[in-house]
Amino acid sequence: MKLSIFDRITLGGLLPEKSSYEQAVVVRDLRKKLTLTQDEIVKYSVRTEVVNGNQMMLWNPTNDALDVDFTQLETDVLKNAFKELNNRGEIRTTDEFLDLYLKFS
Repeated sequence: MKLSIFDRITLGGLLPEKSSYEQAVVVRDLRKKLTLTQDEIVKYSVRTEVVNGNQMMLWNPTNDALDVDFTQLETDVLKNAFKELNNRGEIRTTDEFLDLYLKFS
């Protein structure tokens, strides 16, 4: 699955902080797959800046997609994270977030 830096950062933020041991192993593997590398930080000029009083992560999005393969267990964890957001009415309404949501629905 092609994932942009936005997708990877967003998915990393959706992962549960607490779970069963079995799910924690899957989450650890997901974090490894989603985390940006040092090379990517340099290549895409990833940086944190304060914009209008808000701390934001910025980068050069040119050709920033990475092909990421997920196991069925990893896909299930991500689908469940989106399902929980949807059940709470917390799906963000930006195009980027909705596109990411649709990849896992």
